[in-house]
Amino acid sequence: MNKKEQLVKALIRRGVIAGCVVTAFVGVYVGTDMLATNMEPKKVAADQALSKDKSEISRLEDQLEKASVAEARFADLMTERRSLDFSSSSDSMKDWLRSAKDRYRLSNSFKLNLTAEKPVHNRSLDETKYEVAEHPAMKLEFDAMSDTHVYAFLDDMRRNGPGLIRIDSLAMKRTGELNANTLKQMRSGHTPYQIDAKIEFNWIGITEKQAKPAPDASAKSPRKR
Repeated sequence: MNKKEQLVKALIRRGVIAGCVVTAFVGVYVGTDMLATNMEPKKVAADQALSKDKSEISRLEDQLEKASVAEARFADLMTERRSLDFSSSSDSMKDWLRSAKDRYRLSNSFKLNLTAEKPVHNRSLDETKYEVAEHPAMKLEFDAMSDTHVYAFLDDMRRNGPGLIRIDSLAMKRTGELNANTLKQMRSGHTPYQIDAKIEFNWIGITEKQAKPAPDASAKSPRKR
């Protein structure tokens, strides 16, 4: 075999080896591309799930922060409040006022202007089992023996009255003088009224949401014609 034939055979052998290598690389590339194509939907789904989890974590962190603030506010509120009745029942308020009127010896001309209840819409309440309503611009008018009696009455109402009370305005007018004669009347059990009081306040109530009735399974659906 001469050198030319040897050279041809060597070139053929190298060509075959190169072809095999190229074929192998092509196979690896095609396989990798197919794998990447198959994994793309899974990657998109995983990214979407991760984004959803991050949003949920952010929402929970926000709720936790709000809950911490609400808890602190509630703790501050309860340092001044003695009653756990946060409802806005008109009957409860009237009963409490009748009792307070006698305790603080307020006049029989005691007058309450009870306004209509309005629901308070707040998205932060949607996920709770409670709802809030308010009676805005409520008014009280009465006579008292002194301004001390008026302040004591208001403090008692804020601490022990039903619902939450926010005083908007207080106007007092002196209608008599404290002198020996009025002191004598007080000692004898009489109530000489010397202060005319007018109070405006906002009354807020918190009640548990009423459960929605379950659909009646026994109700027959209309027949199709």
